[in-house]
Amino acid sequence: MEAEAIDDLLDDIIQNETYNSRIKDEIYIKQMESIEQGNYEYFKSKLNDPLYRTAVLNLMLYASNKEDIKNIVANNEKYNINSDRLIGLICATNDYEFIILCIEKRKEYGFSIEEVFRLIKATKNKEFMKDAIRNYHLYGLNGIKIRELIKIIDDAEFAKECINDRKKYGLLPFMLADIIILGDDTKDKSYIKNFIENSVNGKSDIIFTSEYDMCNLIKATGDDDYIKLCIKEKEKYKLSMDRIVSLIITIGDSQYADECIDNSETFEFTSEDIMKIIVGLEDVDYIKKWVQDVKKREKAGISNSQLINLILEVNDSKYVEECIKNRTQLNLDMTHAVQLIIATNNAKFIEECIENRVEFELSPSEVGSLICETGDSSFIIHCLEHRFEELQIKQSGRVVEMIGATLKDRRDKGKFLKKCINEGLFNLSAISKTILIRLYNNPNYTKFCIKNAEKIGLNQGDFLDLVLKTNDPGYIEKYLKRIEQQIDQPANNDIILPDTETIGIEIETVGRESTSVHEMTNVIAKDWKAKNDGSLIFGAEVTSPILHSSDENKKHSIYQVCRRLEAIRTSSK
Repeated sequence: MEAEAIDDLLDDIIQNETYNSRIKDEIYIKQMESIEQGNYEYFKSKLNDPLYRTAVLNLMLYASNKEDIKNIVANNEKYNINSDRLIGLICATNDYEFIILCIEKRKEYGFSIEEVFRLIKATKNKEFMKDAIRNYHLYGLNGIKIRELIKIIDDAEFAKECINDRKKYGLLPFMLADIIILGDDTKDKSYIKNFIENSVNGKSDIIFTSEYDMCNLIKATGDDDYIKLCIKEKEKYKLSMDRIVSLIITIGDSQYADECIDNSETFEFTSEDIMKIIVGLEDVDYIKKWVQDVKKREKAGISNSQLINLILEVNDSKYVEECIKNRTQLNLDMTHAVQLIIATNNAKFIEECIENRVEFELSPSEVGSLICETGDSSFIIHCLEHRFEELQIKQSGRVVEMIGATLKDRRDKGKFLKKCINEGLFNLSAISKTILIRLYNNPNYTKFCIKNAEKIGLNQGDFLDLVLKTNDPGYIEKYLKRIEQQIDQPANNDIILPDTETIGIEIETVGRESTSVHEMTNVIAKDWKAKNDGSLIFGAEVTSPILHSSDENKKHSIYQVCRRLEAIRTSSK
């Protein structure tokens, strides 16, 4: 890579600090390989340029020549490298002995306890980590950091050693569950069981106050009979319903799950608890069994909404279609059946349901909803243009929704929507047309509609909303000036502000015409902010910048804002 290319690369890195980490790794590795094969010495010389130093250091993390990184670390004061970046460079060497050397010089480098901890982990040397724990006071390690290192080391005998010396290492009870699990190298998990039993029977100074820790320890035994015993004696082991559900799922036995669910005297499960168990077992046949057994579902209090979730958990579109067709036997009401039809995401099946609307007892509104959900503009347009009466689309109240749904199909590109508005199809109201124009969100077409408002049939009161939707500052300003000129208000802008004070002004405006004002920050006047005001009915609040008597433009803006708010109110009538 030539010098000019290296400069361009470093400039690009400076401008793209927010690379996604995975992409950044891929890009930087390739770039560094290219540099090392080319003008590497020129690249290193850029370290002396403060402008490029950060970019060079970013790339150096991926250098294959680790000796260069070590030299940079040794001369970190020359390059004014902060400690966080220095830690990154040290870790990038992947040199166990060098990292330890840097740990020993931690005071010289001014590393914090957190930074030293990062280096200890970076050694990836379990024996050194053990020594660091045994000499925890030298490195300022607390119980939480010690626990993390013990988990990284993953050595049963050492875990036991730390548990035995837990007070010395500052390991509190809430830190011990993971370490106890690591420390059990027995086949029957008797080591874990002993800790559990001693804890619940008061024979140990380790008291697990967290039911989460207790639950994890019980799970870690891997002994289904022991787990069942703990569930049966839930009070002794201080297990909440949520933890009991988790343990039942861990056992993974649908027959046992049914026994627990049916034992309502012992377990007062809610329908949500039961749903978690059914789904958590990840047994499709078990889920189907619950779907088919109406009496069992009713006894468990499982609602139709929850039934839909069970059917969808099977993750089989054919099964979903089967359930829809058998909805009567499943005691599934039509409203929820429609949700299932939509959930199939199968346009062909949805169209089939529309054709069989009488059999499915679909209301006009449900038919309209399904038509939209096909996402097929050709089908939607065909229904609107040729089956309007047959499908009772007017009665569905979904005409606007159906026209808008054609936008989801890229093949249409808004052609049908524009045709409906321009040609006055389907007797759309002015507000319906405004909704569709906003939905289309095409600035040029929005301007066209405003220009031809009378012909199209738009209300003048909706203009401001549409004008703001163009996101064209010049167009918006031109509109505001035009409506300003139409109001009958004296052109007196002689506003007197105190000479010795700065002030701010809040202007509240009320009425339906004010609902768009909150979008007008820096639009109604320069540096003026606008927002909704919840204390007002259909209200907005417009706030001035800091005002002073010496700034004539800002003084005039008070008058300008008032005139424009009045103009908006007047033009919207």
